[in-house]
Amino acid sequence: MILRQFLIGILIRYSELKMDKFISKKQKEIWGEALSLPNCSNLRDSGIRELSEYFCKKPDEIINVLNQAKRLLSEEWINRNINSKDESSVISFYNNTQLEIFELMNWHIENLEASPINYITSLDIAKRNGAKMYLDYGSGIGSGAILFFKNGFNVACADISTPLLDFIRWRHRKRNLNAEYIDLKKDELPDNSYDIVTCFDVLEHLVNPHETLNKLRKALKDNGLLILSSFFKTQTE
Repeated sequence: MILRQFLIGILIRYSELKMDKFISKKQKEIWGEALSLPNCSNLRDSGIRELSEYFCKKPDEIINVLNQAKRLLSEEWINRNINSKDESSVISFYNNTQLEIFELMNWHIENLEASPINYITSLDIAKRNGAKMYLDYGSGIGSGAILFFKNGFNVACADISTPLLDFIRWRHRKRNLNAEYIDLKKDELPDNSYDIVTCFDVLEHLVNPHETLNKLRKALKDNGLLILSSFFKTQTE
């Protein structure tokens, strides 16, 4: 197998790496300019505005949930007794919660030393390799797709969560962004279709990550690039 075709990019343990050493002011600006809505002074204000419009709630209500989103999502998981080894249980959870939208939005507007470095580095690699067809697997709230689209790529978003895919479509329509949307509950990835695939913070949530890697390999064109990051605990953790 050609290494270039199946590039398992960077397995990053965020608990051991301080990402602020790697992301520059310019990279933060690229991320903020790509994602911020017009007439918003900063990325946080833009994210709050988007959530406020989408959920038809006042900004103060949005901020209250946004600031607690990670904890609230974790509590919901525990309270619903989700079995992480049962794929149907996991899929059901992510299709019956809106809190993941808040948790991911908070991640993308506050934790600038994590999400941006992955996507911006991937964008640079894609440009240097002449890539055009881009897939974000486990696309979350579609921020990566926005970044790539604004840099001239044809983009596709794949996820198992209907609430996330609905929110992505809304975000993209707001920006006049055209994309392909793949609902992984029912749709298969097309073979030999993408020059570059990103898969960030996804594999650790899957029951069978090896199966997913095989599907991503098949979705890549010859000499395509797969760039991923994941966090797997060791047996001692």
